[in-house]
Amino acid sequence: MFLSRALKPGRRKAFGVSMVVALSCVAAAELSSTSPAAASNTPSVAASALMPQAAPVGDLNGWRQVYRDDFNTNVALGSFPGAVSSKWNAYPSPWKDTTGYGMYDPGHTVSIGYGVLNEYIHTEGGQPRVAAILPKVPGTSKYGQTYGRYAVRFRGDKLTGYKMAWMLWPDSGSGNTYGEIDFPERNLDSPNVFAFMHHTNSTGPGDQDYAKVPIDFTQWHTTVIEWSPNLVKFFLDGAEIGRSTTRVPNTAMHWVLQTETSITAGVKPAASVAGNVQIDWVAAWAYDKTAVAGSGTSGGTSGGGTTSGGTDTIAPTVGVAGVTEGAVRVGVVPLSATVEDASGVTQVKWYVDGQEVGYDGNGAPWADSWNSATVGNGAHRMFAKARDAAGNWGTSASVGFSTQN
Repeated sequence: MFLSRALKPGRRKAFGVSMVVALSCVAAAELSSTSPAAASNTPSVAASALMPQAAPVGDLNGWRQVYRDDFNTNVALGSFPGAVSSKWNAYPSPWKDTTGYGMYDPGHTVSIGYGVLNEYIHTEGGQPRVAAILPKVPGTSKYGQTYGRYAVRFRGDKLTGYKMAWMLWPDSGSGNTYGEIDFPERNLDSPNVFAFMHHTNSTGPGDQDYAKVPIDFTQWHTTVIEWSPNLVKFFLDGAEIGRSTTRVPNTAMHWVLQTETSITAGVKPAASVAGNVQIDWVAAWAYDKTAVAGSGTSGGTSGGGTTSGGTDTIAPTVGVAGVTEGAVRVGVVPLSATVEDASGVTQVKWYVDGQEVGYDGNGAPWADSWNSATVGNGAHRMFAKARDAAGNWGTSASVGFSTQN
């Protein structure tokens, strides 16, 4: 597959390398990838890649691990980032997002529970609530570093009017001069995901390169940015989707996972749109040519990395049952779940809008009940989590429904 140089509206820009193609009236260059899987424009994804996994541990060849969060500390809504301030920061409320329609509000959007960070993206009081969270990667005073490897495992709901732009942003604050690297980036109702490399000393909005591949956002995926001198590579689920060597950033940049209102929509998201963006883990490495992948660490792959040692690291497969997409619920709602796991499941929990509402630790059939009058009337999202005997947590896709009490 290729990376292309083309115009992208807003503060950020897109990328390319060795080939030049005409794209409309904007100069465009498409970058050839060395990955056979990427050449087909649809990376090959193993079934195991679509399940939650443990965060990678250890150095890789040329990369020294400096940061990792598997979200093992539960954080209630309203307590992020303060409860985990040694590892995380966030754009505070009432900062407005890039379009001005949304407001960064970690207190009303971000929570951590049972191995997953959840961003509940929604409108409250007429204001779209979004989140921009910053891993405190060791390095500069702004948690930046010059060159590095950045991996994140995520999934989410279809949310029309919102987008994700998870990026490396220059410590200096000037993307036009010092460049910018974005991956993953997509509108949250798009069938595709983009990777952008914004050139240093930009000559205009089209001075950028990008890659574009299909994605099923409801499934777990891992993206990786590898940023080294004069080279940026992008990986989706272990397959390289593109690279750039054109005016690559060469000053300190920090990592921002920015979920906000869509630039291309041009309007405020509908108040009825609400759902979750979930992060299974994040990990970062410093560029270090002396680093060597060690025995029993994450290994030398270009994916996120996997644990070793023969232990069970595969999470249960879980689905919400009893509440269907678009359903209207009144009063007490029966909760149920479908669960599969080779090690055996020990407990199941249900969540509405990111908050736990049900629990069953008594074995199959997995069931509980929830009083829907405890939330306001209107649109909500429900998902379930299941824990297996090895301690792995699996998370279901979320289901949209409404209450009318």
